[in-house]
Amino acid sequence: GEADLTAHVDFMALAGAARQEGAEVSGPVEQGEFLLSLGIAQRAERLGTPDAQAALLRLTGADQMGMLFRVMLLSG
Repeated sequence: GEADLTAHVDFMALAGAARQEGAEVSGPVEQGEFLLSLGIAQRAERLGTPDAQAALLRLTGADQMGMLFRVMLLSG
């Protein structure tokens, strides 16, 4: 939480360049969808604190970061 890794990314160009180099590309998808698929809601529930619930809403909420940021996975 001490560094911001946010960047404006041309996902189409990045995906194209990655595919040209033989990488597999998944996404981009909204951050909220990505984190929910990894089980962030279950983790927040296990933590059971108001801070965990607030963080969950901030990271996945449609009116928060959940739809504002996107994630793309590259593998290969």
